[in-house]
Amino acid sequence: MRAPHQVALSALLALVPASCTTPDPFLPNEERNNSVIEQPVGTPIALPSRVEFAEIARLAELRSTGEGRLLELLTTSDAPVRARAAEALGRFPLQAQGDEITEALCMTLEDSDPAVRRSAAFAIGQRGDSSASGVLARHWHDPDASVRAALVGAGARIGEEPLKEDLLRSLQDPDLSVRLEAIAGMANWKADARDAGRIDGELLGMLDPRTSGGTSSRGPGPEETWLTLYSLSRRKAARGRAAFLQHVDDVEVNARLFATRGLARLEAAPGATRALERRAGDTDWRVAVEAIRGLAAHKDPASLPALEAALRHPSTQVRRLAVESFAQFDSNPRQVLDPLLRSMDDRSPAVQAAALESAAILGDNAFALPQLRLAAEDPDETLRAGAAAAFAHLSNEETRPLLERLVNDESHLVAGRALESLGVWGDETSLARLRFELDGQPDVGRRLAALLALEPHASELDLAHLERAFDTSVGDVAPELAWNAMRHCGRIGGNQARALLERGLRYQHPYVRQVANEELTKLLGNSDASAVNPPPAADPVLPPLPGEDYPAWTRNPLVQIHTSRGPLVFELYPENAPVHVYNFLELISQGAYDNLTFHRVEPNFVIQGGDPRGDGNGGLDWRGGTLRSEFSQRKFLRGSLGMPRSEYLDSGGSQFFVTHRPTPHLDGLYTLFGQLVRGFEVLDLIEPGDRIVSAERLPEPRPTLGQRFGAPLQGLN
Repeated sequence: MRAPHQVALSALLALVPASCTTPDPFLPNEERNNSVIEQPVGTPIALPSRVEFAEIARLAELRSTGEGRLLELLTTSDAPVRARAAEALGRFPLQAQGDEITEALCMTLEDSDPAVRRSAAFAIGQRGDSSASGVLARHWHDPDASVRAALVGAGARIGEEPLKEDLLRSLQDPDLSVRLEAIAGMANWKADARDAGRIDGELLGMLDPRTSGGTSSRGPGPEETWLTLYSLSRRKAARGRAAFLQHVDDVEVNARLFATRGLARLEAAPGATRALERRAGDTDWRVAVEAIRGLAAHKDPASLPALEAALRHPSTQVRRLAVESFAQFDSNPRQVLDPLLRSMDDRSPAVQAAALESAAILGDNAFALPQLRLAAEDPDETLRAGAAAAFAHLSNEETRPLLERLVNDESHLVAGRALESLGVWGDETSLARLRFELDGQPDVGRRLAALLALEPHASELDLAHLERAFDTSVGDVAPELAWNAMRHCGRIGGNQARALLERGLRYQHPYVRQVANEELTKLLGNSDASAVNPPPAADPVLPPLPGEDYPAWTRNPLVQIHTSRGPLVFELYPENAPVHVYNFLELISQGAYDNLTFHRVEPNFVIQGGDPRGDGNGGLDWRGGTLRSEFSQRKFLRGSLGMPRSEYLDSGGSQFFVTHRPTPHLDGLYTLFGQLVRGFEVLDLIEPGDRIVSAERLPEPRPTLGQRFGAPLQGLN
């Protein structure tokens, strides 16, 4: 997920007490969050404004310990200050600041306050320092379950080998939150490791009532079940096939979803394929999407009737995926072209665009070319973007003028797709056009698209254009272009590329310096430490403070985003991501989101919008900069509101995404700053090109008489 770029505010997370209570991160669901029929009310909160929190925020922004002051705050008598100092230290890059911070955090695991120990464990996991594994192991049996869960999460982030046995034992912990953290942590362990079968076997044991941790004969609960199926599916565990088949018709939707996803990711087998065919018509569109992906991967001609039936599904997402899946059946082109032709009359431009690309992949020019000519001129941006992507599969002189016209399209999204297609063509004429776009195109976002399209074809011919682009690109997209330019130089090698990499060591943006240093190290075998650990900015912008820059809210604020499909209501989390919440509300008050599009919809993953460019490359924060990440222990569930970013962690801005389903692989890696509480049916309807009509902060509801007096009054509503 790409979002904007540059350095800004960080740790207003340092303005809130670490001891604040948070719900079990795995347990909330849309029914719980959407249980209020009338106007929703934000959760009560307390936002302090003590001077120590502001001090921590400033030091975290600088990524400086303040000559040891931040480490000193780990030992103050105030537990919330100690906890917030620990979380702030978790954001210090391991490559730049190592042993001193790791040792301080490890000592903080001895703290008397569980909230402080929990923050220290989370911070160690964020830094991923394997040297802390021994200390983590010594504290593994902490008496507080929330601390044990944080230790398990940290151990999983560090890697499976140092703490493997401890993590496996945590599957039997008596506390549900600890078991869930262990199950989730195993999802990303190497599926091809020597003892991968043992790991899969331990996970499968969690589904067995006789062995599942802490559940006795009652068997695993719904959270353990779906999360175990998720981990097995992410690991593509062949041993999980029987469990997937057992749960593929489960009543509980998350279990059914991840069982279907698990079957879809395994090699074809008759029983699995037939089960996927059943689920392709599932009433929950997310399950149907996963089933269709599996049928496309299995490529069984007997599945074509199920895919054709999916074209009548009420969900646009399902119809779109069904159309895309037909391109995989290239051995039966005549059988699938009729459904594709019918899909060109679908009411959804996204489905029509998918039909265009599938027809192009199948190589039926007689059908595809006339439709592509019409789509390339269509006023709908989604159709033009679909045409631009489809041209990647029809490389010939007849189609070149059409594609080059789309390179000049007024829409950044369409132009970017057209440049990608030129990169797929990869002939000399196409590469020459990409080089021209790299330094002759005034728009830096389009320059970036051209550079990424050139990536597979890196050549010394690129270097002069690359240097001019490096020298003349300015604005919010320029740093991302610059660090991709550094990587491109590393692929090319030679003295001219080395010279540009050395210039990258002096670039203003820290991540450009880091990438330049990494590439030079590969070429020369030595590292410039000053590039990895540059001096801090002289005059940082201080984070906004509750009670000064914004109200000291007593409840989580609520916002409503009016989309072309209906309203979405979110509860925001200033305790966990205060700067992101402040940024979101400021942009809303400025009308910054009005009439922007949802430029990205990944079915059964996310919708993404809020980019004024409309192509995913733009969108600064309320000050015209970017946001430092505010990762927290909250979990991404269905309807979670998150901040997209580039590979540089501190690159948040105006964009946002909303998840279609639980996405544990995003936890602790993306900033989560809100949760959908109303409008799940609208979330499911959003497709590419849909618009944000407007956005507003909802006023806090006036308390009832009963609420004012602290108890319900008899006879009064």
